[in-house]
Amino acid sequence: MSFLTLADFTGEVNVSQNKYANTDLTYIIASVEESILKDLLGEDLYNKFITDLASITPSAIYTDLRDGKTYTVQNSDGVTVNVLYKGIKPMLKYFTHAELIKFQDSQNTETGQVTPENNNSVRMVKAHFSALIEASYNKGVALYSYDIENYSDYITNPIYGNEPITAPFQNYNEVKKYDYYKELIKGSCFNFLYKYKANYPTWQFTSKDKMFIGGYL
Repeated sequence: MSFLTLADFTGEVNVSQNKYANTDLTYIIASVEESILKDLLGEDLYNKFITDLASITPSAIYTDLRDGKTYTVQNSDGVTVNVLYKGIKPMLKYFTHAELIKFQDSQNTETGQVTPENNNSVRMVKAHFSALIEASYNKGVALYSYDIENYSDYITNPIYGNEPITAPFQNYNEVKKYDYYKELIKGSCFNFLYKYKANYPTWQFTSKDKMFIGGYL
């Protein structure tokens, strides 16, 4: 199952397409989706997610995860606020866009790894190209999650889900409490799964760091 198609890559995540490369691009889309979702959900939940959505009447817990949902949490002042979770597609678009443009910069042929030669344009310098990849990847990370578990008491509760999502943390100062709630009200995939973790008892999460120029390409 693929959640994205080449038609999704327009505007900010535009990818140039031609009939010769489209098969490769479609493969990259499917490959990135599977990899990212397995990191987000864990192997078991990923398989349940894909299997359920392929059924005639998919479960609400999986369609909400896919398509998004508005839910409520309490901010640091104890006020109930709405959080808009937009589903997995926006997150997947950014991660996939980063991989697609890397592919288009360099392709493998029978003579080795080559870069396209342009007749009517000047190729982007490597630093700018790296910055473009970094920007897309980091936007994907922002929607994938911020590791809010870091703000719980890791010594006594090292496993995700042991601490109630709105619990006060007595061992941290007000700044860290504020940072915790600031991340809590973002509509990331992690925050949605954490909020509804009772619906996903086999959830296993792999955190991702942001990309920085100079260490990735």
